[in-house]
Amino acid sequence: MATSRAFSTQFCSGASNLENNLDQLAITKNDVAVSVSFEKLPDRFSHQIEFLNPKKKTALVSEEGSSEQIWPPSPALQELHFESRAESDVLLAVGMAGDSHYSLSIESNRINELRFQFACRFKKQPDFIGSSYKVTQATIGDTAANDSIEINLLENEFFEIATSNETELTTEFTDGKTSRFQALNLQRPELLPNTLQWGFTLILP
Repeated sequence: MATSRAFSTQFCSGASNLENNLDQLAITKNDVAVSVSFEKLPDRFSHQIEFLNPKKKTALVSEEGSSEQIWPPSPALQELHFESRAESDVLLAVGMAGDSHYSLSIESNRINELRFQFACRFKKQPDFIGSSYKVTQATIGDTAANDSIEINLLENEFFEIATSNETELTTEFTDGKTSRFQALNLQRPELLPNTLQWGFTLILP
């Protein structure tokens, strides 16, 4: 029988047993290792995607909003749940901003894929649905028809981000360098309330 190790934590600014960083999900292939870690902010969790060797370098950091923003640049996540399964690790996160409910699942196959799947349940037409990331100690490489990009650290250390069907990737440049990328769902259904999903898979080639 497969075994499962799990923990969950609900956001609480005064929680004494909650570490500031929760390193839980990682993949490793051909001496390239990438992880996703979470950091506690005043009213939500942010996350970052990092190259781990030879030294930890942060490639992408989720761009979070404030408590006043109804449609934040990334889903507002206040509760995390982690499960270690026989062949994968899974992190589930939920939260709210305004009247909208957000969720995120990240699944690691521990080898070469981290699969991100987001959703938002809303009662009125959204101004923004998607996830935004600041590009830090990395660069954006090849972009293929708005459905995949490369994130490069060194010549032989990079990962690819490939989107799901409902997701569009955009990049933003500042001073000739890529400063941000976004995974967006641009659909706006007339029927309300409604739910939109978007996502991407991080792949070590």
